[in-house]
Amino acid sequence: MLHRDQPATYAIILTLVGAVVIGSVLWAFSVGPAAWVALGAVVAVVVGTVLVIGARRPRGVISTGGSLGTFDMPQRPSDDAEHRVLMVTDRPVSPADVASLPTVGPESRVFVVAPAVSSRMARWTGDEQAYSEAEGRLHDTIEVLTTAGIGSTGHVGAHDPLQATDDGLREFPADEVVYVVGVGAEAQWLEDGVVEAARARYPIPVSAIDGTGVRVQR
Repeated sequence: MLHRDQPATYAIILTLVGAVVIGSVLWAFSVGPAAWVALGAVVAVVVGTVLVIGARRPRGVISTGGSLGTFDMPQRPSDDAEHRVLMVTDRPVSPADVASLPTVGPESRVFVVAPAVSSRMARWTGDEQAYSEAEGRLHDTIEVLTTAGIGSTGHVGAHDPLQATDDGLREFPADEVVYVVGVGAEAQWLEDGVVEAARARYPIPVSAIDGTGVRVQR
């Protein structure tokens, strides 16, 4: 599950960087004009690089916390006979999505994870827009599932979709994983290999549905 105090770590890093910059400015004051020119060039390059990298939405399998290799599935409750589905969403689920999933119905139970996907800059500055958007996706998805008569719960997950899947499976050992992705430019999880990595990582069926409610096979 995503911890909302994680941005504090990035705030500390930015504070340290700021301290270094201030120290460099004081050094330039003591050295003279040549130092100011050199310092200005370095700062411009660093700031430009940080802005470009930090503003980008994460791409691909970005977790360093276990996204590679196989995953040891926790044991599911022995008295639970329901078909259990872990649904990882990059957009709100629609009724068409539910209709396209033959294994998801009133006889199944769904646990929804909505990763709070955000840029590095947003995480550095503590911007919680991604968390709020993920909460909205989670709420809308559970509402659609409930309307369809499907029991569901869930939570906002880590920004890395595979890390979010790991966390979801630890909390809710499932019989299958379903990724709900967008279409076109919004189908980033497909283009970046997240679904393929999940199929190699988890010892249960993994599928994906796009923004038209069509099951994607890759």
